[in-house]
Amino acid sequence: TVGSWDAIHRPFDNGEATGSARLDASISVQQRLFDFGATRKDIMRSTALHDAERWKLLDKIEEVALRTAAAYLKILETRELLAFGNGDGFEPERLARLVGAHQKDGNGTLADVKRVHSRMLDAQTMRTDIESEMQKANDQFRRLIGQEPGMLHQPTAYLKNIPGTVEAALALAPKQN
Repeated sequence: TVGSWDAIHRPFDNGEATGSARLDASISVQQRLFDFGATRKDIMRSTALHDAERWKLLDKIEEVALRTAAAYLKILETRELLAFGNGDGFEPERLARLVGAHQKDGNGTLADVKRVHSRMLDAQTMRTDIESEMQKANDQFRRLIGQEPGMLHQPTAYLKNIPGTVEAALALAPKQN
């Protein structure tokens, strides 16, 4: 049958060539004898791009580590400040009552009472600021690490490892660098 698959792809099976088809394919290959350094430059460019991306990644890792360490230290600092504020001997309200009682007895002036009240308000404001800083540091730590800060320990003090003089540091550098 004319128009069927067999008739188009096997035109000479029945002796007629009416449904003949022609199929052509070609491949062209070209090779230059000299590319004027283009391939070498492409390889160098790709290598430089790879190195730049690697350095960007390392920079980002160090930035996150630095931000995490800063949040860690800020949490420790604010915890210590709040503990100091809650410790013995830090009672601005009691001091205000004491100065107020002295003023009523005639041993102080109204200016003394106002000064103590002002200091008390300053202490409360500082405490609120410290609590706010602690909350920000906790949030940043949680965002960077994915965990609550929990129990944190003081970092190791490395000051004892630092040489006392420039000459000592220069003498130690070739051994430890």
